[in-house]
Amino acid sequence: MLKRVTFTVLGLILAFGGLYLIKNSREQKVMATQLASLPPPTPVATAAAIVGLLPRYIDAIGTLAAEQQVVVAPEVGGRVTTLHFASGETVRTGAALVQLNDAPERGDLDRFRALAEFAQRERARVESVTDRRAISQTMVDEAKRRLEEARAEITRTEALIAQKLIRAPFDGVLGVRKINLGEYLQPGQPIVTLTNRDVVTNRKLLN
Repeated sequence: MLKRVTFTVLGLILAFGGLYLIKNSREQKVMATQLASLPPPTPVATAAAIVGLLPRYIDAIGTLAAEQQVVVAPEVGGRVTTLHFASGETVRTGAALVQLNDAPERGDLDRFRALAEFAQRERARVESVTDRRAISQTMVDEAKRRLEEARAEITRTEALIAQKLIRAPFDGVLGVRKINLGEYLQPGQPIVTLTNRDVVTNRKLLN
């Protein structure tokens, strides 16, 4: 009787053990199939966490423009007699760029200087006899007026001559020359661009 019970228990244990092994084998196969169908793991990069300020950047497309940029042009008309610059050249403030024909103005300047010198001598002569009452006050005033007019004409003519020599208004880089030697320029006609590249600003920003 004891042997029969023992064999029965052993048989049950073997039966249940076999069932467990079969079930476990099936579950492992199913799990292996599921793992095989999964995508491969994604690679990641790691870094140590630190405490600090987080910079903020904005990605944008913009247009940079120089703070100083002009188109050099004459104030008065005239024929180009000398070119003092080349395209792309770097120049300083006051550098001579273009000389216009100023021969007529220089002729006028010589004439007005001669008139001023004569008026100066005449005024000195008139004033020398004023104390002796040999000449009227009207003649004295007229001599002074002629001297002042001659000096005013000298100042005006010198200003015209200065306008005929076109200079750089500030330090910068010249662009492409737009005129030629011997060409007659009208007032305001473009000669060349001048750009100061030391300071630039963002004139237009597109996010």
